[in-house]
Amino acid sequence: MEKFLKIPVSLEGNQLLSITDVKLVTPGATATTLTYGSGKVATLTTLTATPITYWQDIIESAMISAL
Repeated sequence: MEKFLKIPVSLEGNQLLSITDVKLVTPGATATTLTYGSGKVATLTTLTATPITYWQDIIESAMISAL
């Protein structure tokens, strides 16, 4: 079954991001990248810098809860 995270996007409302087949979550100060087994990549960008693993921890925790 396909699983999704609901991500708020500025000026676009909420978007659904698939968490099925995510192989790697790469942290960054203003962007976090999800890499899928299929080779596709999704990049989540924030407006402000956060501690390097802040969004990685949140995304991974949400993925674990959803799966």
